[in-house]
Amino acid sequence: MPELPDVAAYVAALEPRVVGKRLLRIRIRSPFLLRSIDPPLKEAEGAAVRAVRRLGKRVVLELSNNINIVIHLMIAGRLHWKAAGATLAGRTALAAFDFEGGTLLLTEASTKKRASLHLVRGAESLADFDRGGIEPLEAGLPEFTRALTRENHTVKRALTDPRLFSGIGNAYSDEILHRARLSPAKWTSRLTSEETERLWSATRETLGTWTRRFVEAAGRSFPEKVTAFREGMAVHGRYGKPCPDCGGPVQRIVYAENESNYCPSCQTGGKLLADRALSQLLRGDWPKTLEELEERKAAGRESIDPLTPTLSPSRGRGRAHFHPLPAGEGRGEGTTARARDLRQRSSDAERYLWRYLRDRRLGGAKFRRQFPVSGYYLDFYCADARLAIELDGGQHAEESHRARDADRTAELYRQGIEVLRFWDNEVFGNRDGVLRTILAAIAVRSSSTL
Repeated sequence: MPELPDVAAYVAALEPRVVGKRLLRIRIRSPFLLRSIDPPLKEAEGAAVRAVRRLGKRVVLELSNNINIVIHLMIAGRLHWKAAGATLAGRTALAAFDFEGGTLLLTEASTKKRASLHLVRGAESLADFDRGGIEPLEAGLPEFTRALTRENHTVKRALTDPRLFSGIGNAYSDEILHRARLSPAKWTSRLTSEETERLWSATRETLGTWTRRFVEAAGRSFPEKVTAFREGMAVHGRYGKPCPDCGGPVQRIVYAENESNYCPSCQTGGKLLADRALSQLLRGDWPKTLEELEERKAAGRESIDPLTPTLSPSRGRGRAHFHPLPAGEGRGEGTTARARDLRQRSSDAERYLWRYLRDRRLGGAKFRRQFPVSGYYLDFYCADARLAIELDGGQHAEESHRARDADRTAELYRQGIEVLRFWDNEVFGNRDGVLRTILAAIAVRSSSTL
């Protein structure tokens, strides 16, 4: 989701392009985008843009006839500046705002249409979109402290609460907490005055640095590559990569469609924070420290040779993992019987992994076993995330199997289905890593289909 630095860059890029220019026409392609009725779109057309400003994570276009256009990009919405009269081409295009001299396109690369467009009258109507959070770049330490301690939450949640702080989201809160050397799970009521001041300074420095960088770039060209994962970030989107300060591996907590990225060495004294989904599944097996995690990974690597995977007993029959449906067969009684038979003949690895996937135990996602899709039976399939999981025995190391697997995987990709493949012995030897990979894929695939 575009946050304060990104939205500020959009505002900086739009000002020289639209302020003082007339809005000639608004074209809406998606019925899900427009969330207001009065004033109608036609009333905004013909008016000149008086100002462009940021309101939290929203972009506001103030028109000369006292109408305000409020755009909320949500997670996957983006703005693009095109030549005048640009077409609404492609499945991601939602709306076009035709100005004198150019067209502003609004796109959303997600099947979940969350971006919104409101038209309201008067400046007082904008109060409905103000969540009440303070501007973090303008607040002094006393005001920052009052907002931070107004409610007792984890620091991560407090920073991303728009009722407390305006414009901070998942990405920059990770960067702020890393700079402040604070755990994302620490409660605000337990912060010392020194830690609070450190957090205030880190917030101003982090947001200020990135905002200046993006606004300067917006002066040269319109920001077309707005993303939550930026080159130069310390921890956000860098799971498993070395921390730029200490060199230790960055860790993360995945929950719903969000995640917290942090460095255990710099922020939690080496302690691994409990992952809400995995730690509940693994219980006593959950590693408590970074050292314990690295020991498990090392043990797993020693027991797994990806080039020569071991055969589990039930794989000795040479059963392939993708099972083509007979020609002309649909999802009828024969398909159900075939799927049931395959489930009864599941491998040891399949039965083991199913313990963690069944009954929505992993990330709340619903998985099915031996599910028929596009002519193949998939070992595990999550329809909501369009995610397939395939477990491979030793026969899949053979050249003929690898070629068939590649063809079938390519066909599923063409159907919009992501495929994760693991060796059987990888499931047993690196269970935590397998579950983390699946959980991360669920979070990404459930939030958007790009």
